[in-house]
Amino acid sequence: MYKECLRFGVPTIRYVFGLCRKLGIRTLGTFLFGLPGESKESCEKTIEFAKEIGADFASFNILIPRMNTNIRKQAIEKGWVKSGIKVMDQSGNFSVMGSDKMTAEEILGLKEKADKSFYLRPSYLLRRIASIRNTYELKLLVINGFSVINQIFKRKDD
Repeated sequence: MYKECLRFGVPTIRYVFGLCRKLGIRTLGTFLFGLPGESKESCEKTIEFAKEIGADFASFNILIPRMNTNIRKQAIEKGWVKSGIKVMDQSGNFSVMGSDKMTAEEILGLKEKADKSFYLRPSYLLRRIASIRNTYELKLLVINGFSVINQIFKRKDD
């Protein structure tokens, strides 16, 4: 994912997120783990980049090899996923596909690390609390906070 950011220009992404913060526009960074060619090191850089840009929210996702897609065909050919697997988990609670450099379990572990290291930072938590503008936002923060914490600490075997 970090390599994809380079295509748009990391300075441009930093600038846009900084400008949004200055203008009071809340931001969401969406990141994808498990792309072919991606390594543990590139995933670690993606996690650090997600924290660096100061997004208000981050969505860390795992590549899903959907039926009848080129990535699924490639994954089956390379042995990253079994052809008979039909369960696709959009929530990111488990991973069915590895890649050329990582197993499915390693990819899931990096996604879990990303969620924890992004959302459980004291600086992030303080910034979110300080950004509350009214009781409605407080209510949303509490609801969303419990949802995020539940997702982060949800047992893998649920």
